[in-house]
Amino acid sequence: MLLDAQFPGPALSLARPLFEAYVRGFWISKYASDDQVFKFNNGKCPKFRDLLAEIPKDAESGGAWIHATVEKNLKAFHDLTHGGSEHVLRRNRVGSVEPSYPEQELVQLIEFGNEIRVRIGNDLLSRLNDLEAMEKLHEWAQVFRTEL
Repeated sequence: MLLDAQFPGPALSLARPLFEAYVRGFWISKYASDDQVFKFNNGKCPKFRDLLAEIPKDAESGGAWIHATVEKNLKAFHDLTHGGSEHVLRRNRVGSVEPSYPEQELVQLIEFGNEIRVRIGNDLLSRLNDLEAMEKLHEWAQVFRTEL
């Protein structure tokens, strides 16, 4: 929606909250103890780094993608969320200050959002044991990944 409205800066600034919300949901649904769930429901969530430490780094658990995303993108996500150098560098042109976000970065943002949606969908469908719908989701994701 923000990209459609030509607001790439605000759209990119939401990449970190999107990712962190996904990771928190992933953690709470798979690795949090009953006590941690209770505390979470009462407003006390572990620090993001502590939460990450509880998520395995293997591909089968889904943790490999999370940890790879942290390593590759978390610093840039922080900068984009807090108006750091990542935003400043993309708003300065010779003779003017205006958005100049590379199109490829905006495509990657869309792909990132879609990847999170696919992962959430896959998790929900696996909880329902709906293998047919999981296969359809996987097929859609493969087609969509090649179209962007």
